[in-house]
Amino acid sequence: MQTAFDLVPKKILEQVMAVDAPMNEKIAFLDHYAKEGKIKKARTDFGHFSELVMKDEKKFDRSTGIGEQIELQEFHWEWSSYLEGEPRLVVFSPRETGKSSLFSVSYPLWRLGLDPNLRIAIISAASHQSKRILQSIKQYIMADPDLKALFPELRPQMDEMNVKKPKKWASEQILIERKLASKDASIVCYGCGSKSILGSRFDLVILDDVLGPHNTSSKTEMDKVIEWYSNVLEKCLVEGGQIVCIGTAWNSSDLMHYLEKKDGWKCIKYSFDKEDELDNYHWVNWPERHSKDKLDREKSNDIVSYNRNRRCRTSSAEERMFENDFKQVCIRDYDIEMLKKSCNIFMGVDLSTKKRVGTSICVVGTLHGKQYVLDVSVGAWNVKEKISAIRSYSEIYNPELIFVENNALQDDVVDAIRADGRGELPIKPYTTGAAKHSKLERLALEMSNDRWRFCYPSNIQDVIDGKRLDDSSWGRFMQEVKMYPDFPSNDMLMSWLFAAEAAKKREQKDIQFRVFNYTESDDADEFLNLMERRPRASFKDYVIGNPVSLNGGYQVGVEHQSIVDYIKINLNLNDNPDDFETDFNQLEFIEVFNDMKYYCDMVNGEIS
Repeated sequence: MQTAFDLVPKKILEQVMAVDAPMNEKIAFLDHYAKEGKIKKARTDFGHFSELVMKDEKKFDRSTGIGEQIELQEFHWEWSSYLEGEPRLVVFSPRETGKSSLFSVSYPLWRLGLDPNLRIAIISAASHQSKRILQSIKQYIMADPDLKALFPELRPQMDEMNVKKPKKWASEQILIERKLASKDASIVCYGCGSKSILGSRFDLVILDDVLGPHNTSSKTEMDKVIEWYSNVLEKCLVEGGQIVCIGTAWNSSDLMHYLEKKDGWKCIKYSFDKEDELDNYHWVNWPERHSKDKLDREKSNDIVSYNRNRRCRTSSAEERMFENDFKQVCIRDYDIEMLKKSCNIFMGVDLSTKKRVGTSICVVGTLHGKQYVLDVSVGAWNVKEKISAIRSYSEIYNPELIFVENNALQDDVVDAIRADGRGELPIKPYTTGAAKHSKLERLALEMSNDRWRFCYPSNIQDVIDGKRLDDSSWGRFMQEVKMYPDFPSNDMLMSWLFAAEAAKKREQKDIQFRVFNYTESDDADEFLNLMERRPRASFKDYVIGNPVSLNGGYQVGVEHQSIVDYIKINLNLNDNPDDFETDFNQLEFIEVFNDMKYYCDMVNGEIS
């Protein structure tokens, strides 16, 4: 943080220090001089305005109601210069970088302070988000002493009939005192896609995090946003006006990438990884907020989420591993009561350590080589409510095994369950570790090979198709699965993984320790049913380019399709490829065989 000694010219500083006066009086004079200098700079420079006026929310003084002035980082100064110089600006920014504070709160305040006649639109993904931004702006105008010292005339327009009441001072719009006779508000806020904007005229438009799962889950939804921008919003901007878009991108075909390619737009991308400078990204260096250790932990825990949220690297269609595998057979109403009686049942629990909707339960059943997601639930539960939910689902479904994410909270929950006097539950801790992504890839591969069913109501189908959002547990679950890794959270997806791993663990245990002796006098149907409950992948399940195989280091391509087909027809897992004479190149033949066997072994749980 700069002090008065840093902000006062050296000549003035020397003169003041030479005066015979108490040091506290000298410091007071220097502070006043420095502040006057900062005010002068703030009137002509947006960066200096932000440092003078904007308050650090993390250093808020509750006794005075005033926050400590922020200290802009190098990348913040870059933003400031771009905002002052670019009429069309799109900025890809990682999360938690202060982008809304500077772009959507500070910048409108500065522009209105210079010209109260401006008409500004602030647009977010949903109207309630833009309303929160407007509420912050209102608080600064009404209460911030630094803003009042800088722009004393920046105040609400009062009602002519009631001089004590501001005119147009609402949750969705405000009107600043100005000389221009206009019916238009000074700032209006909207949600992305709003038709209410039709017919409006704006000098400045700010698009702040307008993208989310509701408008990027399908090409249809993304096209709707782009069409709305092109045919509605852009036409509301006056000639010579400025439009700014900042946020974290969701999809390579979304609005931000569209604007990036559009003529006349300046695009800047930011990343927490300095190595991304090689791809023309700008470096976000903010060690006080985001230490290297913290970022490294995030990267090791979930590299896919890290790439999107910290590096602004959107996922390709190939990386959305579940998106294209929702077959009609997977998405119908099932007889849950029948499945409860027939299936081997397992549960997965993902425990959120924060007070948010994040604790998730997933119930999985296995039957005749198929696997069913029977039930899901998610909530913002305290420890008592978490225990109650786990107990409730256990009583309904009677699972053979429950996998709970292994963390500190897991110990607390398990200990509390043991102490409640209602009996033990088959709970085991489970740690995903660095293998989480590869295990999700295995789930996706099983899904693409038609081994999973989802027992949710058929009216959720349009959620899968990206036609609407659904706040129910099933609706959120399907959005998380379909959009992974681009959904903001993956709590429900992880509870599914835990349940699937619990089922796999039980299956592996049965394979290792149970021996079945069959004679002609035994019930053949019962024996066959027993064997069918133990599904095993074979060469017939193999698909070229599957992600499991690729992780094994092999590169089998479409040019090997004929070899793959030959192996599917003629070979078994236990065959030796060296024993087969074919017209194929022998080295290629063996490589393809090894890849196919690697795939089967991974799916069957023989290797991890």
